[in-house]
Amino acid sequence: MHQKGADGRGCALVVGAVLCLASLAKDLPTRFDFHDESLIQKYDARDITSGAFENLFLTFSGLSAAERDSQAFADYLEHAYRLAEKKHLLTDRLIRRFGSLIAGDSFDPNAKGFGRYSRYTLENIRDTATKKQQHALDEGVREQMMRQLARSPHRTPREAIQKLVASMPDWSNEKFTRRADYFFGTPYIDSWELAMDSLAVLFLLKAREVSPEARSISDHFVGRWLETLNHPELAKPIHGGLTDEEREYLKAGLAKANAPDILDKIDQGADRTENRHHDGVIDSSPIIYVHQYRNLILKEILRSFDLSPHESAVVKDRLEKNETELTDMLARFKKGEETTDEITGFNLYALETTVLAARDGSQGLAAMRHYSNRHPRYHVDSEFPADARAAAPRAPGYRLAELAHSLTPEERAVAVQKLKRASTDFMEHLPSLLVHARGWGMHWGKSQWAPYFASPNEPFAAVAQRLLMQEKSLTPEERHHFRKERAFFARVMTMLQKDDGTFALLAVSGNDEGGKAYPSCAAWVNTLKGLTLLSLIDDAESPSTQFGIVDPDRLR
Repeated sequence: MHQKGADGRGCALVVGAVLCLASLAKDLPTRFDFHDESLIQKYDARDITSGAFENLFLTFSGLSAAERDSQAFADYLEHAYRLAEKKHLLTDRLIRRFGSLIAGDSFDPNAKGFGRYSRYTLENIRDTATKKQQHALDEGVREQMMRQLARSPHRTPREAIQKLVASMPDWSNEKFTRRADYFFGTPYIDSWELAMDSLAVLFLLKAREVSPEARSISDHFVGRWLETLNHPELAKPIHGGLTDEEREYLKAGLAKANAPDILDKIDQGADRTENRHHDGVIDSSPIIYVHQYRNLILKEILRSFDLSPHESAVVKDRLEKNETELTDMLARFKKGEETTDEITGFNLYALETTVLAARDGSQGLAAMRHYSNRHPRYHVDSEFPADARAAAPRAPGYRLAELAHSLTPEERAVAVQKLKRASTDFMEHLPSLLVHARGWGMHWGKSQWAPYFASPNEPFAAVAQRLLMQEKSLTPEERHHFRKERAFFARVMTMLQKDDGTFALLAVSGNDEGGKAYPSCAAWVNTLKGLTLLSLIDDAESPSTQFGIVDPDRLR
């Protein structure tokens, strides 16, 4: 069972007081100490029947959101499951019912209860279940997601993006901060602000085709930035992250006579790679991401704006320098055993996305493959002992990085086959991945998933589906399969959008008085969801829009 939070310390949790399950007095225990590990043994002799669990589920249906969002409820579900397991009552139907209960409100973006503890219960049960039982549990989670789909308003990805852009004042200017005791130091905080602002700019530029408001805002700040190219005296040197005034400027797109431009900040800030290094390897994930997003931003400006010869030459020169820096980052990456995710910003996600973004990612390809198999939760390649579920969240991005650097037709054919598997695996495990996204804590269970695995990987899954739909080698059956998956993915993504146009954020940590586990997730959850939706629009004409977070030229 998972480690108890602050609400479980120093007192015995009595389920009768929390859940009021008096109706189960004849069949199931209604009062016990959650810390009592001998619970199952105590009730070994009782004649528990499957009908008792039907009554249990009926009782649960009347609980409040706050009760369902408690650690006590999550623990009780696991205890009840173990009792059914001990009594050999676990039918596929019963396991599916448990899966639905565990998922709870995880798919309702407007629910007050986040289901913060559901991910622990889900993984604890899965880790000891047979393959058949795991499948039934996953089906139960999926059934709960389908119930929420049936209740949610139907909107297209285009409509969802327009609502999201309209809600930008509510989330784009959130200051990126960390708890004082967090591992990262002050330079990281400034760099993360810069990375999040870069991501917001990228989203607005990519959304120009489908959102008039995004076009208006991006026209304004790109125009302002082009003025600084023609008149360098207008640019201000960068000194750390953006000020509140500058963030206000980005979110509203309003003209201010002396406001420094957001793009100027990104342009200068991306050169600050001296932040942190470890044995020559850059030790700052946000700086890596700033360079990736800067690449896409500069290319988008070259594609979408009518530049003068001088402006075009300057943008191309800066793009060339940025491309060189991305390649150098990969060249500096060391493949040796001393390189681990604990000491470098080049974790697997940063590595594979850099390989995908870089013009010459070949130097990072071998390191990416080596690195992905150093830890069970990073296993992706099928030729290594791997848990397909553990690899499912980041497999689409990994396979896209391989495909981008497949040099021969034979290599490309193999890469496409692996991308098909990656896309299918991602969609198979998407429901339980979204349960994790509403929980708190870090890596858990054999799959070692974390709540932040969903949003950063969704844009790459959407790009993978878009690319596969354009793949000429698909059979009619495969094309039908991926078309259905893509339509379903679009429906799920729009389901996760709240009434105000924003998306549900990661839950708070610890008790209700604690701070957010991911203080600035509004700055990246919303933007990454928006980039995902761009790739799920059926009638987008621009390849840049179609491929969202990825440069389309990398995948042709």
